[in-house]
Amino acid sequence: RIHFVLPFRRFEEKILEDAPNYVIRQDIFGRQMRREKNSDIEIECRPVISSQADWERLKEHAEKELAAYFTDEAIQKAYSPVVEGQRRGDYPVRLNIEGFFWVPRELMGIEAHLLAFIKNPELIHSINSYVLDVYLRYLSKVMDVVVPDLVYIMEDLSGKNGPMISPKMFDKFVGAYYQKLIPMLRAKGVANIFVDTDGRFDKLIPNFMAAGVDGFLPMDVNAGMDIVQVRRDYPTLKFIGGFDKLRIAEGKEAIEAEFQRILPVVREGGYVVGADHQVAPSASLENYKYYITRLKSVMAQAGADKR
Repeated sequence: RIHFVLPFRRFEEKILEDAPNYVIRQDIFGRQMRREKNSDIEIECRPVISSQADWERLKEHAEKELAAYFTDEAIQKAYSPVVEGQRRGDYPVRLNIEGFFWVPRELMGIEAHLLAFIKNPELIHSINSYVLDVYLRYLSKVMDVVVPDLVYIMEDLSGKNGPMISPKMFDKFVGAYYQKLIPMLRAKGVANIFVDTDGRFDKLIPNFMAAGVDGFLPMDVNAGMDIVQVRRDYPTLKFIGGFDKLRIAEGKEAIEAEFQRILPVVREGGYVVGADHQVAPSASLENYKYYITRLKSVMAQAGADKR
């Protein structure tokens, strides 16, 4: 797994204020985080940007980062070490990038970001236009060094009850940028383009597909994402995940029942079986080892069926 980090997404971690009762620090993402000294909980007290002026300053910082660290030589040095192993077939290469819902949210904070779709749409478009430009200028150079077997776009734009934006807003603020980015990825030879979003997002699947997306992860079962039904509705979609993580803690019978539930999709292919997010802490090591053993045998059988 490799990552392309945008030039304004890493900062020096440092203490900004050390008061008698609290500490405010700048984290690695540039946010100001406050922690009461009698607590382990940190709360964001200032996002990276809260105005167009903040964004303009951040872009100036980004341009300096691009000049210093995104040279052709730096890109070659960073990404070339994975090429030989990929060519030998030792491993596939998965490249993570941040998406056009994810980046403004991370910079603005959750509430301010959602309000900005109505109150300040120009700022969201300004951020996403710049992100797209960086991808077209510099991510394209990464593709000249290594062509990932899979690119996945981190979004997390859904909650348990559905997506955080409407299909219409998705098309305007997210999908429109996919439609400019994905052709570049295709032209460079990327065959699989996935989106990573937790929660329930089935209302947006047609919009994602129209924008050029091939598949999704982790397909959160407890939010209502049933890969068996989704595959029936959209036969060409691909998946990673989709195995209910909570069943692992319940023991062997529950694990077997979950494999039986998803077996039709396993047999059809276009699916890498895995837990639909982090395995619950309540899962015992014994149950997890059993899950992994069965996972390997199910995937091996699926491969044999395909042959």
